[in-house]
Amino acid sequence: MIKAGASIYPRCLWFVQPIASPFGVNRAKPTLETLPEAAKAAKKPWQNIYLKGEVEAQYLYATMLGRQLLPFGHTDLSLVVIPIEDKPTGLSLVNKEMALGKGHSGLNNWLNQVESLWDTYKKTGNKSTIYQWLDYIGKLTSQHPKGYYTVLYGGAGTNLASCVLSPTSKNDPEVAGVNTSGFVADIDTFLLQTQDGHEAQYLCAFLNAPFVDEAIKPHQTRGQWGERHIYRRPFEVVSIPKFDPKDERHQKLAELSKICHQKVAKLALKGKSIGFLRNKVRDQLSQELAEIGKLVKDILSAGIA
Repeated sequence: MIKAGASIYPRCLWFVQPIASPFGVNRAKPTLETLPEAAKAAKKPWQNIYLKGEVEAQYLYATMLGRQLLPFGHTDLSLVVIPIEDKPTGLSLVNKEMALGKGHSGLNNWLNQVESLWDTYKKTGNKSTIYQWLDYIGKLTSQHPKGYYTVLYGGAGTNLASCVLSPTSKNDPEVAGVNTSGFVADIDTFLLQTQDGHEAQYLCAFLNAPFVDEAIKPHQTRGQWGERHIYRRPFEVVSIPKFDPKDERHQKLAELSKICHQKVAKLALKGKSIGFLRNKVRDQLSQELAEIGKLVKDILSAGIA
């Protein structure tokens, strides 16, 4: 099921970067500070709020914003503090009292700061705790940080861009030189998680198909710079069939998506605007995108017939 990512904001409370000492970064309990970009870009009253402290590494995760997404890839990943623990029954939130009971003083101190700021600056009438806000309608605890293929696409923008994050053997993507406990999707993106890599790649190919991008254009809201909100429109406007492993066209789309991911991973894609980088990727993948486009049209035409 496609769903929006978690409400990992105000971002100044959760988006961080490590502070290196002359001895490097303590990987078990790194010293962190609010990511400057998150503090500066926030709206009042959250603007220019900075937190600092040590946090146990098991509460560090990777995430991605829409502006980091590319067709079949991404630029960098972001580092976030997420107070959750992974149990056999699924994810569960950890508040400051629970953190202290576990002997995790770093997280306890961080959450003390977070709770104080939330209670001070949250909107009047908002009765949610910061933990209820973070896991609004279960959008955080329903995710799988490890062991799943995650298909992502941006919730807003002129053009659709989607990629697949594949589970690694260790399931711990490194961000800013720090090991993480997996990946969680932010509300800036929409996601589908599956343990079937072919299904994930098939869906990613569909979402990056020029035909699907054009199909949703008339249904997108418009802003100053053109089309904006995407949300669930790719699935509302286009009847994307479920992955059928017996369908050679579906398997071919999955194969093409995997090839595209491999090509994008080898491209030098830093130091430019995201729009420039996405156009560069599409230019480099013009042959594959043309083939994907033909397969998508063929699959959709057969469904109509």
